[in-house]
Amino acid sequence: HGTWVLNKQTPNQQIWWSSPLSGPRRYEYVELGDGEGIWVYSRYIENLEKEEDWNVEGEYTLGYILTKEIKELYGLDLEL
Repeated sequence: HGTWVLNKQTPNQQIWWSSPLSGPRRYEYVELGDGEGIWVYSRYIENLEKEEDWNVEGEYTLGYILTKEIKELYGLDLEL
């Protein structure tokens, strides 16, 4: 199936992801409040005009792409 690479960039609060299915991506940690946060695809963040436009759920999150690719390859449903 290929090789996945996850690289944590602690000082930048980023995760660099490379997948044989979705290619290379960089995710940034976004605080949602109440001590909660989510990993969001950097290009999505860069293309937003203002922070109020953020919809940090769904296809732009690291959890989404992980569950999608694992289901596609192995037929497993994960809840992250």
